Formats: sequence, structure tokens, C-alpha cells
Amino acid sequence: MEAAKRILLFGASGMVGGGVLRECPLAPDVRQVVSIGRSSLPIHNPRLIQVVSPNFATNPSEISDDDLRDVDACFFCLGISAAGLSEEQYSAVTFGLTLAVAERLAKHSPQATFVYVSGAGADSFDNCASSSP
Repeated sequence: MEAAKRILLFGASGMVGGGVLRECPLAPDVRQVVSIGRSSLPIHNPRLIQVVSPNFATNPSEISDDDLRDVDACFFCLGISAAGLSEEQYSAVTFGLTLAVAERLAKHSPQATFVYVSGAGADSFDNCASSSP
């Protein structure tokens, strides 16, 4: 039998990250979900550990090494809209933060799978529910 998994999650307050957060604790092979975010989530589950770090997006060193150890999979579901941001600001989150977390995770949990979820091309005016096939 395979050992129970420890999941690291970024972006749990968003649509995709929220889905990951909803499903992972239900999976029988997941023992723990560690959600790192800027604020606490209105959810309680014995398998969920919430790490609140208001400035981790601008200072990834705030993420403790312990939170990055013994991770089996990381779902990186963070994203921001490019609207109103300079290319530098947008790149800092979408590229810089992602790479910083991935590099530190590889150092502390080299066996971990890193799943990057991008909203590139997403339409905030999605009409899927009312569209005809």
C-alpha cells in the first residue's frame, strides 16, 4: 500500500485552488493538505493545515522550510489579472513567485510533483453556462 500523501496548496481561495482544497481531503490517499495563503480560509478539516503569511507573495522566504518538507505534490493555483499592472508587477507573481516556490520545494522535497495551474487566456466574462455547443 502506498504511503498517504502530503499536499501543498497555493491559491486555495480561488476557483481552481478551491476545487483542489475541496477534493484533496476527501481522497483516501491524502493524509494532509497544507494551504499557504495571505489570509485564513473559512473551512475546517482535520486534514487541513492553514499557514497564513500575508506577505509571502512578495517575500517567498516567509514560507518556512518545514512547510516545504515531505511534500508529495504541490498545486500552485495562484494567479492575478494583468489588468492595471506593469509587465514587471505581473511577471513578479506569475513567474517570479512560481519559480521561487518551485525551486525551494525541489530543494526540500525533491520527490514532489509540482502542478502549475495557469489562468492564461481565461475570460472573466465567461458565458459557458449560457453558450450553445
